[in-house]
Amino acid sequence: MSTEAAGVAETGMAPDAPRAQPTPRALTKRGERMQRAVGELLTCTRCAGTWSALVLVGLRTASPVAGRATTNVLALAGANDLMQSGFRLLVEGANQAAPTELAHRNRPGERVG
Repeated sequence: MSTEAAGVAETGMAPDAPRAQPTPRALTKRGERMQRAVGELLTCTRCAGTWSALVLVGLRTASPVAGRATTNVLALAGANDLMQSGFRLLVEGANQAAPTELAHRNRPGERVG
């Protein structure tokens, strides 16, 4: 069986047949005026930091102990990210320096003058 016939047998359509792309309901804009505005604010990826800060301020206001604990956990996560970035930079620097150091070493069988 040819590959083209196999494609028809598997999908029931020729491999080069155009397929309609479904539009996900989540990506279509719905609602009017205020509903659309609120929906865009809630789903905005750039606004996630602002919403997170607002929730954290609200938590610290409503329950200072829980808010402080959450703030400490987030601060530790941020410090961990900084340390991981620093470690990655150190490793990349060491990996780039390694070929230079190896070039200066004697190769096996070479005489040192």
